[in-house]
Amino acid sequence: SISNLLSAYAGAPTTIAAVIGIFIESNTGTITTEIYDNSVSLDGSTFPNASSVCLSMNSVSKTSQIKNNVFANYTTGQTGVANHGCFYANAANAYGNASSLADYNSYYLADYTNAYIGRATTTSYTTLAAWEAAMTLNPGTDVNSQVANPNFVNKAIDLHGSSLSVALDGTGTTPPVYITTDIDCEARNSPHDIGFDDFTSGCAANGGIVSPASATACAKDLFVMTSTGFTDDPSVTFQWMVSETPGGPYANVSGGSGATTASYTTGKLKKGIFYYVLQVTCPEGGTALSSELVLDVKGQPDALVTPEGPIAICKGVDVLLTASGGSNRMYQWLKKDVPIAGATGITYSADSKGNYKVLVTNTTTGCTNTSAAVKITEYEDPIAVITPQGPTTFCEGGSVVLQANTGAGLTYKWRKGSNFISGATQSAYTATEKGNYKVEVTNANGCVKLSEIVEVTVPCKMEGKMQTDFPVTIFPNPATDQVNILLSTALDFEVELTSITGERIALLKNKTTIDVSTLAAGAYFFKISTAEHTVIQKLVKQ
Repeated sequence: SISNLLSAYAGAPTTIAAVIGIFIESNTGTITTEIYDNSVSLDGSTFPNASSVCLSMNSVSKTSQIKNNVFANYTTGQTGVANHGCFYANAANAYGNASSLADYNSYYLADYTNAYIGRATTTSYTTLAAWEAAMTLNPGTDVNSQVANPNFVNKAIDLHGSSLSVALDGTGTTPPVYITTDIDCEARNSPHDIGFDDFTSGCAANGGIVSPASATACAKDLFVMTSTGFTDDPSVTFQWMVSETPGGPYANVSGGSGATTASYTTGKLKKGIFYYVLQVTCPEGGTALSSELVLDVKGQPDALVTPEGPIAICKGVDVLLTASGGSNRMYQWLKKDVPIAGATGITYSADSKGNYKVLVTNTTTGCTNTSAAVKITEYEDPIAVITPQGPTTFCEGGSVVLQANTGAGLTYKWRKGSNFISGATQSAYTATEKGNYKVEVTNANGCVKLSEIVEVTVPCKMEGKMQTDFPVTIFPNPATDQVNILLSTALDFEVELTSITGERIALLKNKTTIDVSTLAAGAYFFKISTAEHTVIQKLVKQ
């Protein structure tokens, strides 16, 4: 048993091995070396810049039989030229003469950075297959060997096999006749184990102590239980068992993971009190149960969300969500599975679309439950836009048609200032008075949108009678370059040309032909006034 080898080297990285587990030096004469049933563990953590190797063969002309050995190098990744490995030979294709053979060994590297399973002079082989192929002088090298973690009890001070050392159990070959016992003076038995420890000697079943001895959990949670102090023999088998009665009878657990190891993780638990044990069985058939774990599984609190009212809402409308109640309860509301800051009451007012849940905690047991999601959707608001159909500035007695946008399922309510206009519920409204006008548009889902203000001003009074049917003809209409005005009287008249928003463009006296070629395409208004009459007509400029 070779372990806990240290070096004080702290210089630059070097290829020279400062630590060697087993070293076979060159020598003269006819010598046969038998290297059987050794366990070598190297840990280079104290000398990261120095190289190390478990077995170094510098006697390539001699005969060596290397079998049933564990060569484990736990050195972590190295830099520069420093390296670590399991097996070194100072020849490119051999570690001894043609009669030499290495086989039934177990190799292990904890880190493959600057590492090798086998190294022939300066060539490193990181796989067992590549190492076997390189040893052409020794056909059959390591064909029955393996790369496996030996799982020692302690890699530095105790290289006995543990319950996890199954890779070493019964995978070796028959040692020389003079090897009859292992390091503990216990008889070596067939099938033979790899390493200095024979596992199958005197297996006595012991289930150990389960920790914790009692515990509380919550339904639908997972629970981890572990036994310690059980029979430390790689040949034993494990089976976790459970009963709903103290002391059994027990049945094999179902679900979860690790049911046949020393540590078991349950599947999702159900409410109740359960009794768990670990059954340990030796190869010879002896069994033993561990101490009993009493697991009290508490139920989850109810977690149900009830919305008060529709969950399809208009923007700006709240939906009151209420969680299922109960004593000793604590709440946390979630949106898209993210906690909502300050939302810890039994109710929550959701004011926007999204998926809402509530996490309910029983403050006595600590058990939690999350509700199913309530999905709140939002309808689109309607459009609310007013388009004046003429100038919004006119003299007393005049008017302008205010036209709201139209669409299927829309209804309207007109306002002047902050007050609704009685009976004004059509898509258009004729304003005859000054004021700030708005329209409230409601769609089929009941969602409401209020338009921007349209200001109507009436800055002047008309003298005499306003006659909208005064015979005036404007042509052509639509017009491109010029417009002609034809009146039935030769009286003096005035022509005012305005934009659709009421902005004055021109004011002309007794002008019957007007140039509109410079106007942008769109709608305009002509107001033709005489001493007694006023007519407003719409012009379309192309």
